[in-house]
Amino acid sequence: MSSIADFRALIERHAQPSLNSQETAIPGVSLMRLVSPGRPVRQTQDLIFYMVVGGGKTVTIGPHRTRLGPGDYIVSNADLDVASEIPDASEADPYLGVAIRLDPVLALRTARSLGLERPREQTDRYIGGSGNDDGLVDATLRLLALLDRPDDIPALAPLLEQEMVYRLLRSEVGPAFLELILVKNREMRISRIIESINRHYSEQLDLEAMARTNGFSLSSLFRHFKQATSLSPIQYQKKIRLRAARQLMLAEEENAIGAAFKVGFGSPTQFSREYKRAYGLPPARDIARLRAAGARNAES
Repeated sequence: MSSIADFRALIERHAQPSLNSQETAIPGVSLMRLVSPGRPVRQTQDLIFYMVVGGGKTVTIGPHRTRLGPGDYIVSNADLDVASEIPDASEADPYLGVAIRLDPVLALRTARSLGLERPREQTDRYIGGSGNDDGLVDATLRLLALLDRPDDIPALAPLLEQEMVYRLLRSEVGPAFLELILVKNREMRISRIIESINRHYSEQLDLEAMARTNGFSLSSLFRHFKQATSLSPIQYQKKIRLRAARQLMLAEEENAIGAAFKVGFGSPTQFSREYKRAYGLPPARDIARLRAAGARNAES
């Protein structure tokens, strides 16, 4: 059976004392070995599994604040501010921890292979547990042990990550973890749609094809897109088009009609109306104002 002592020995072999996490030869795996109290560190994370191995750590994620000790873990979801504070650490008793970035696509594929049903909607964007799941602890330790056998990393690390995901899904936090996976994958699909609109803003949107390609119904696409951007897809595209047209007129001295057609507006009248609504002035007057302001700044 794996033990915290085994984890400690591995981290002490492979991590130097530092104020920051240290990347390892295993993709997505980082270690921390802190020998003095650490100030809070804020960072934006993806779908990450954290485990405390030695010492203690106070973690604040959004409105939640929790104390973690050896064997405790959390999994946090995307784009959350994580504040970590290590109040006690020394050479004799260092803080030791591990962070493992989980692949949300692999996690979703594993969940589907198990035939798991979607749980009720979760409000929290993180989950926490203790290391009393021998299977999860053992899989995590065997993943870290690959640091002693680097030639095995390419073949075995993905398998052990999948086992960790499997153990989490089968644990008492499984339903909440599945919801984190689904949320993260949904965010990734919405991000792909946003990137596509940013690249192809001058083209007509085929919302039905966009929804179908990315696994949404039309209504769910609108709902989740608005949650991410505060705009509908069409409103978002219009915002990007107007911004691009403004840049064309300001930087490349394109006239309003030319800019309107280049960014995808079919009607100069509609373009002028939307432009004034967005920027407060018709295109020509707005560009003149911006150029005058730029000239004044250059003279001062």
